[in-house]
Amino acid sequence: MSQEALFDTSALIALFRRERGWQTLKVLADTGNCATSAIAFVEMLRAFRNPRINRPLTAIDAKHFLQAQQISILDFPQESAMATEVVLNAIRERNQLATEKINLSLGDVSLIALGITTSRAIVFSDRAWESLDIPGVKMLAFR
Repeated sequence: MSQEALFDTSALIALFRRERGWQTLKVLADTGNCATSAIAFVEMLRAFRNPRINRPLTAIDAKHFLQAQQISILDFPQESAMATEVVLNAIRERNQLATEKINLSLGDVSLIALGITTSRAIVFSDRAWESLDIPGVKMLAFR
């Protein structure tokens, strides 16, 4: 698969920790067409600041890991910030119709908005994302 894709925070963590689905992510990353957002990168760092982890992942180590995996870190431009309205509207519409509400983090919303403005597929693990109907956005579950 050579499609350009954006990894969400759960995908980055799964790849780093070699959790279920990491092989799929590795194959995708090996195409050299993958990236993540600067915001998802920060969420990844935050996840590794858990007090149960003896040695937190430093920003430099995380950046080197992503570079070794051929995953670039994209800035979050103003154009993508404006596209968050499309994502927020899709979440609201979906939640009005569903009994189980979907709740996305700032990193999730911004990553989908970046996908809109860069025409990249979104790689994620949370199956609730599949229920979002956002024109022009392709969602790829890795688990």
